[in-house]
Amino acid sequence: MAQIRANNEYYETHGLVTSDGAPVTTQNPLPVTIGSDNITITGDVNIVDTVSVNSTPEDPVHNHITEVGTSGILTTDYLPIGGEVTLVDGNGDPYTVLNPVPVAQLPTPLGELYSFNNFATNVHRGWTLSDTLIPLLTVRTKSSANSTTSILSYSIISNGANSSVIGYVWLEDATITGTVPGWTTLNTEAEYRVYTDAYQSNTPNGFTGGIRRHSGADVGKVSGTGTDISSVLLTASPQNELTLCLVRLDSATKIDVWFSIDTGILEV
Repeated sequence: MAQIRANNEYYETHGLVTSDGAPVTTQNPLPVTIGSDNITITGDVNIVDTVSVNSTPEDPVHNHITEVGTSGILTTDYLPIGGEVTLVDGNGDPYTVLNPVPVAQLPTPLGELYSFNNFATNVHRGWTLSDTLIPLLTVRTKSSANSTTSILSYSIISNGANSSVIGYVWLEDATITGTVPGWTTLNTEAEYRVYTDAYQSNTPNGFTGGIRRHSGADVGKVSGTGTDISSVLLTASPQNELTLCLVRLDSATKIDVWFSIDTGILEV
């Protein structure tokens, strides 16, 4: 207790000291322990030094990883998961990788599957090709889509069976020439169109430009899976397209083909 003088009068004041008798000051603050009652803090709070938070297995403190990435100041491109990790994609197929898990190895969540074909179109005839490379069909994601489309597999077979050799090319963002048909809605996210063939006096569509993403040839049939073309993801913005072009390599005689395209909607 101390005395101070103000207006020629004396007053008594009280001072606080810590357990060791030192006065409480800004440099020597009073130690405070917060109990189990709820504490509400309004306004900004500045915390200096290290903060320790205790928890139990029954009521753990949740930690959120926000530092994974390679942009800006981030330099960690993997998820720090310990031990062996088994991931399962939308088809139920497992992915087994070892720690650490690179972001590029994480499977893309696969949503709905959709297929289209020409089995019911021009029955007994199919889509006619010749010895000139012409576009068969194009697939793209709708501009209004909220997801991404991928071609998972494709199959083409001719009525020449084992006697015909078919060449094929997948083009990204080719420009189609001639009278271009409208788009057919495949689902809420994707659409496709099939071009004019070389049947009899038809003038088939042509193409210019485009990036050749995959090509090959086979006898009697053409088939492929995601290893050769599904890495080209069809997005809504920017909106890109994949066009399949066909040619007969062993003869100038026109032949008919039937096709089936399987697509998957990738969740984002």
